[in-house]
Amino acid sequence: MLDTLSIALALAAAAGLRAFAVIAVVGALGYFQILDLPPSMLAMTQPWVILTASGFALIEIMADKTPGVDSAWDVLNTFVRIPAGAFLAQGFGAEVLPDYAAAWMIGGGAVAATTHAMKTASRALINTSPEPVSNWIASLIEDLSVTMLLVLVVVLPMAAMALAVLVLAVAVYLLPKVARGFRALWRRLLSRPNHESVS
Repeated sequence: MLDTLSIALALAAAAGLRAFAVIAVVGALGYFQILDLPPSMLAMTQPWVILTASGFALIEIMADKTPGVDSAWDVLNTFVRIPAGAFLAQGFGAEVLPDYAAAWMIGGGAVAATTHAMKTASRALINTSPEPVSNWIASLIEDLSVTMLLVLVVVLPMAAMALAVLVLAVAVYLLPKVARGFRALWRRLLSRPNHESVS
């Protein structure tokens, strides 16, 4: 039971960062019977679903490393990542706690929304800097986090849950700092015309 619930939480957190990659990998794991998927999620094992998600995952990898494009992609994927997190959490969570299916859907959506918000806001702030290095570093950290979550889901679900909790904790810690960064940036932008007119 704990393993299944751990998988639900870990996949929801990962979906907030890379929904298409998570869908593709989970579908492939189910197809090759490496991971037992609940009946409500067996549609993910269809080859066309796996291939389509894989194609979008490749597009995301490239878009995510291009300043400006990554932020536009993040905004569009608000309509993918949060529902994906809700679906994945509900699928696994309802398998062991069917009476709480709605709660798992809401919780999974909230978890995905948290990691998605951290990713979207932090990358938008990073993109205010002209240098591309920090953008690439942030993207690679996200790639590594999702990869580790997906690997641990298979080999050590409880560790996957621990990593998911760590990712969520980082997200909760960073979001207020990113918000303050945007406020500081906004104040600088507002003060710039006044400064120029005085000079």
